[in-house]
Amino acid sequence: MTGGTDGVGKEIARAMARRGARLIIVGRDAEKGARAQQEIRAFSGNKDVDFVQADLSLMRQTRRLGDEVAKGWPAMHYLVHSAGVVRGRHLVTAEGIESNFATNYLSRFMLTVRLLPALQAAGQPGKPARIVMVAHPGFEGTIHYDDVNLTTNFAMIRAFKQFHYANDVFAVELARRLTVSAQRPSVTISCLHPGPTKRISTAKCRYG
Repeated sequence: MTGGTDGVGKEIARAMARRGARLIIVGRDAEKGARAQQEIRAFSGNKDVDFVQADLSLMRQTRRLGDEVAKGWPAMHYLVHSAGVVRGRHLVTAEGIESNFATNYLSRFMLTVRLLPALQAAGQPGKPARIVMVAHPGFEGTIHYDDVNLTTNFAMIRAFKQFHYANDVFAVELARRLTVSAQRPSVTISCLHPGPTKRISTAKCRYG
């Protein structure tokens, strides 16, 4: 569960933990992650909740996260991508990637590809492992292949539409590749748009 230390991701994590799932939550802030881990354990009564720190705007940390999780959990039933940011200014990561695109799309692509063998090990036709992308629909989005960093014409709405549309394209294409002939797939992928959310007593429900 990326983005599992706050907002929508944390609420999904709480529900999954309460149902008895062995759970890994991922977040950038180590202190916040430790608090979320304790809170989710106390709320659910499920002690099998682990926190792994990773900054998903950096692909080297995303790769390290994927390797660590794949090594510790070789079979996985769910991968939920809820981590996300929306920055209104042009910010390039230390790896030279526009930060919205890096966090909201590239890290999801990289982590999914790295953990797909673990999902395939757990899933089976009729009872598939599931990949869920918490994302806004990419209506009228465009992937600016000649300038994904939007260096020449950055605007928040252009960045927003680009990474959401990229998620949609990735989900559709991966779903196609996961379907073999007429067989039911052992892994499925879906995009979830949670719609408007509001603050409740247990957490701040917001994107990411």
